[in-house]
Amino acid sequence: MKIFSVSATRLVSTFLLLGFISCKGEGTAPPVATTLSANSSTSINGVAGAAVSPPPSVVVLDQRGAPMAGESVTFAVTSGGGVVSGATVVSDVSGIATVGAWTLGPLAGANVLTASSGTLPTVSFTATAAAGAATSLSKNAGDLQTAVAGSAVAVPPSVILKDANGNPAAGITVTFAVASGGGSVTGATATTNSSGIATVGSWTLGPLVGANVLTATSGTLAASFTATSRAGAAASLAKNTGDNQTGAAATAVAIPPSVIVRDANNNPVAGVSVTFAVASGGGSVTGANAVTNSAGVATVGSWTLGPATGANTLTATSGSLPSVMFAATATAGAAASIARNSGDGQTAIAGSAVAIPPSVLVQDATGNPISGASVTFTVAGGGGSVTGGAAVTNSSGIATVGSWTLGPIVGANSLVATSGSLAGISFTASSVPGPAASVVKFAGDNQVAITGAAVANPPSVIVRDANGNAKAGVSVTFAVASGGGSIAGSAAVTNSSGVAAVGSWTLGSVGVNTVSATATGIAPVTFTATAISAVCGSRPSHTLGTTTSGTLASGDCQLPDGTFIDFYTTNIPQAGAYLFRESASFDTYLLLSSPDGTTIAENDDELDTGTNSGIKALLPAGNYLLGPGTFAPNVTGGYTLTSAAASTDVANCEHVFVARGISTNQNIASTDCNLAGSGGTPIYSDGYLIFVSAGTSVTITMSSTVLDSFIQLVTLDGALITQNDNIDSSTKTAQITFTATESKYYAIFAQSVPTNAQGPYTLTIQ
Repeated sequence: MKIFSVSATRLVSTFLLLGFISCKGEGTAPPVATTLSANSSTSINGVAGAAVSPPPSVVVLDQRGAPMAGESVTFAVTSGGGVVSGATVVSDVSGIATVGAWTLGPLAGANVLTASSGTLPTVSFTATAAAGAATSLSKNAGDLQTAVAGSAVAVPPSVILKDANGNPAAGITVTFAVASGGGSVTGATATTNSSGIATVGSWTLGPLVGANVLTATSGTLAASFTATSRAGAAASLAKNTGDNQTGAAATAVAIPPSVIVRDANNNPVAGVSVTFAVASGGGSVTGANAVTNSAGVATVGSWTLGPATGANTLTATSGSLPSVMFAATATAGAAASIARNSGDGQTAIAGSAVAIPPSVLVQDATGNPISGASVTFTVAGGGGSVTGGAAVTNSSGIATVGSWTLGPIVGANSLVATSGSLAGISFTASSVPGPAASVVKFAGDNQVAITGAAVANPPSVIVRDANGNAKAGVSVTFAVASGGGSIAGSAAVTNSSGVAAVGSWTLGSVGVNTVSATATGIAPVTFTATAISAVCGSRPSHTLGTTTSGTLASGDCQLPDGTFIDFYTTNIPQAGAYLFRESASFDTYLLLSSPDGTTIAENDDELDTGTNSGIKALLPAGNYLLGPGTFAPNVTGGYTLTSAAASTDVANCEHVFVARGISTNQNIASTDCNLAGSGGTPIYSDGYLIFVSAGTSVTITMSSTVLDSFIQLVTLDGALITQNDNIDSSTKTAQITFTATESKYYAIFAQSVPTNAQGPYTLTIQ
C-alpha cells in the first residue's frame, strides 16, 4: 500500500506538468497546414524512360511555419507521358512528403509533375528528358549507289543512331571503314548531330568493276553500305582472240577475231562500237559493226579469207583509240564439191558389170582438183556389188570404182559416191534380162474338154533368164505331142511379162492329150488335158430350188477315171449361200464349176453319211455347172439333184466353199471352230475352201469395224502359205494376194486379234 501511493502521486504530478507546458506554448489556437512548398529542386535533368533521382519532395508547414506531420500529399504527372509510383504519401514529422518514384516519358523533352494537398496551392516539378544511350544504328542515306570505278559516290553515306525509345542520340562517335572493293574514305570518324545523324566525308570506290562495301560502327552497333562500281570511258583496244590463224582459201577462219575494250583502270567496257575491216588478201567479213558485250569483248561475225593462198589481214577500230590488226594465212582449200565424171546412165545385163566403171571429180570451193581425197562407192539400190569401193582421187581429182556389177533383178540400179561430209553423188544404171534360161508352165495345164473342142484356157509359158527375170521377145513353139488334137498360133513370142500363149488347143481322141512348148536351147515343157466324149457337152437346165431326177448310164459322159457324170446348168440370181445335194443308191460324187469348167467345189459324202453328196458354197450371182456323178468307175443308176438357198453364217467348223467375186458378211462367235482345241486361249475361226488354178491370182480381204482382222491361207495338209494382220499401220483390215503355182484347193481361215475376240466382219474374194 505504501509503494502504490507514492507511484500514483508521481504520475499525477507528471501529467499536470505536461499539460501546463503545452498550454503555455500554444496559447489557445490549434496548428493548421497553410503552406505546401518544394523540398527538392523543381528543375530536374533526366533520361527519357528512366526515373529521376532523387525523387521530388515537398514540405507542409502550419500557420506558424512549423512542419506539419500526417498531411496527405498527392503527386500526379501532368505532361511528358511519364508515370509515378507512391503517388499519395503522408508528410513525416518534418512535414516532408516524397513521391515513391517518377519515371519520365519515352520521348526526349519536358516532363511535368505536380504535388497537391487539399486546397493548398500545388507545386510543379519540371524534368528535362534527354535521349538515353544509343541502342540502334541504321543506314540513313547513301546505300546502293552506282559510280564509275575509282570515283566517289554522289551521296556520302550516313547513319542515324537512336536510343531504346527511338530518340536520336547526339554526340555519338561513328567510324566509317572500307570493307571490300578496295576504295577509300575521308572523314572516317564522325559525330552524330542533334538529329542523331553521322555522315562520312566521302567514299571513293575501288578501281575494279563490281561490288564495294563500307561499314559504319559505333561501339557494338554496325551497318553496311553497298555500291556498284562500273567501268569508265574506253581507254584501250586490244586483240582478244583469233590472231595468226591458218585456213583454207575462200573459207572462214575457225575463230572469228575479237577485241577487248578497257577503261583507264583496265576494266572491260560494254556497249562500245567496234568496226572490223579487211585490210589485205581480198577476203570479206560479216558482222563488221560489232558492240562490246558485258565482258568488253566485240567479235566479228566471220572472216572469210581471200581465194588466193598467202597473207590476209583484218583491222579493228573504235573511235580515236589506236587500231589493232589480225593476221591469217590462206592455204589450199579442202574438198568442197563432188561431181559425176563418167559412167552414169549405163545399161547392162542383170548380174553383170557395167562397161564403164563410174568415176567422180572432187574439187575445192574455187574449182581446183583435190588429190588424195577418199571416196567411197556404195550400192544404193538394185542389189548389185562393187569392187574397189574405197578409192582415192588422183592428181586430176578423179576417183574411179574398180567395177560395178548390177543386181540380179531386172530394173533400176543405183550407186552412190561419197567423200567426207560432201553430199553423195548417185549413178544410175538399168539392168535388162540375160539370155533365156528356163521355160515353165504359166497357165492352162490339167484341163478337161470335150473331144474336138478347144480347152477353156490356152496353155501359156513364162520364159526367164538365169536370174529368174521374165524374158520378153523369146520365140516359143507349141506342138501337139499326143492325142491327135490340133493347135492354132503355134509360133508365139513372149510379152513384156515373159509370157507366151498358144492361140488355141483343140483336143483329139478321148483320154490324155499333150502339147509341148519349146524355146531354142531350152528343155521343153508339156501340158496335159483330158478329152471327154461329146456326150459330155449336153447341159440341160436345173432350176434353183427344185429337184431334178436323172440316170447315169453307160452312154453318158465318162471321165478318164471311168466314172460317169451328167452336167446341168443352173442360174444363181443373187449372191449368197447355197446347198446342192446328189442322192442315189450308189456312192455319189458331186461337182460344182463355172461354165468354162473351172472347178469351184466337189464332194463325195462329207455333208451326209452314207452314199449321198452335198456342197455348201458362197457364190456371186451368175451361171454355174452342176455335175452329179459316181465315186467309183463304171457305176450306173438313178439319182436326184436338189438345190436351195442355205444359211449364210459359217459355223461349227462346217466346210464351205467360196468362189471368186463373192463378198459375204459373217460373224466370229464362240460357236465357231476353235483351232486351239480344248486347252489354252480359244482361237475362234471361220474356215473356207477355195480352188485356185495354177497361174491365177486371188486377193482375199477381211474387214471389220469391231475386230482386228487376221487371215491365213494354208494348204489342205495344214502347211501355212501366207498370213496377214493389218494391210498397213493405218487400218485393221487384213489382206492377202496370192498367185497359185499349181491347181488345187486351199483353206482360208478368218480370225481376229486377240484370238478370242468375237464380232461381225466382211470377207471379200477378188
